[in-house]
Amino acid sequence: MKYKDIIKVNDLSYYYRRNLALDNISFSVRKGDFFCFLGPNGAGKSTTVKLLTGQLKLQSGEAIVDERNIRTENKEIIKNIGVLTDDMVLPKELTVRELLKFVSLSFTYSNSKAKDVSNQVISKIGLREYANFKIAHLSSGLLRRVSIGQALVNNSSILFLDEPTIGLDPVSSREILGLIKKLHNEGRTIFYTTHLLKEVEQLCTSLAVINRGKIKLCNNFSNLQKHFKKKIEIVISNKQKSLVQVIKILKKSGWKGIITDRKKILISIPSNNVSEEAFNTIVSILQKNKIAFSEAAIKQLSLEELYHTIISEGGINETLVK
Repeated sequence: MKYKDIIKVNDLSYYYRRNLALDNISFSVRKGDFFCFLGPNGAGKSTTVKLLTGQLKLQSGEAIVDERNIRTENKEIIKNIGVLTDDMVLPKELTVRELLKFVSLSFTYSNSKAKDVSNQVISKIGLREYANFKIAHLSSGLLRRVSIGQALVNNSSILFLDEPTIGLDPVSSREILGLIKKLHNEGRTIFYTTHLLKEVEQLCTSLAVINRGKIKLCNNFSNLQKHFKKKIEIVISNKQKSLVQVIKILKKSGWKGIITDRKKILISIPSNNVSEEAFNTIVSILQKNKIAFSEAAIKQLSLEELYHTIISEGGINETLVK
């Protein structure tokens, strides 16, 4: 059961008036996964989360969450998931304990059970010493812990966390990531949206990349690393040739997915295509066009470089499907 799909999205589209936010997207998340939904701001991440958690109504397509159809069993889904949205507002006049007890009561728990649940959640999120502090007096990092705490009240096995570290300082961010990783290790499925690549590398077991409302890539993370593992890196040293000229020459010869980094030109190629022959071909093109270089080698492709090739124009065209 561990690897059974717990979230399935098929041909999902969504419009805000006449603006297309999601364009016929499909993907799945397996039970127990730490699934990172990656993309730039405005790509469609939050819209997807709001559709899957019942905050927006489906317009086109289908979605299944924990074997329940979002169209017909929306209320049951909401009862059995935990959600942290990017625009969540907490009532400032309540204490941490009062807020979590109030949320517990909203799940129709008895007064005694609500008290027990709120205390358990306070311990889990590490806020015992702040339990009687008013929300208004908490730091951003502590507020985020409380927000996550709300999502844990019903002991849900699926957590939707929409950019939970946004706006936090490095220390608070690291603490929140540690808490989320602990929740995943307890067996929960995490649906995590972010545009921060370091978080993805630390946490995810699978991921999807969305840009302009379209899924560009969806894969198991370890499998993804196998497919996009290497690159050819060229460091140009001929100042008479601009990077623009060099890129134009390489693209004319059929090379795509080129990334520039100041004086570096990086040619990103799927690992099964990286070979001595490909490397020698590029070196020959540079020499033929009298482009001097100080370094040329086959190296590992980072997630950041892969992401860049997917998001930028001229990036990877083939979608890798799990």
